[in-house]
Amino acid sequence: MVIASDYALHWFDGHLLSPLKPVLDPSINRNIPNPLKVQTVDDVLYYFDSKHGVHTFDGDRWTEIEIPPELLERDFKGLPSKPR
Repeated sequence: MVIASDYALHWFDGHLLSPLKPVLDPSINRNIPNPLKVQTVDDVLYYFDSKHGVHTFDGDRWTEIEIPPELLERDFKGLPSKPR
């Protein structure tokens, strides 16, 4: 079980809490996580961070979810239409 606090993520084995440090890009913010939100769906943890982006954690691996640059624009007006 993963527990989220105000300052970190932790593994909980039923008796003890142990640190769970996300494996993120160390060149960004010295690999210090600062999540905006942590959400779980089934057995997958979704990690949202303003500097590291969106990642999933399945209990073994952290995987980055690529966000198209167009979606990050302030005045997003939709994705370009695909040619038919």
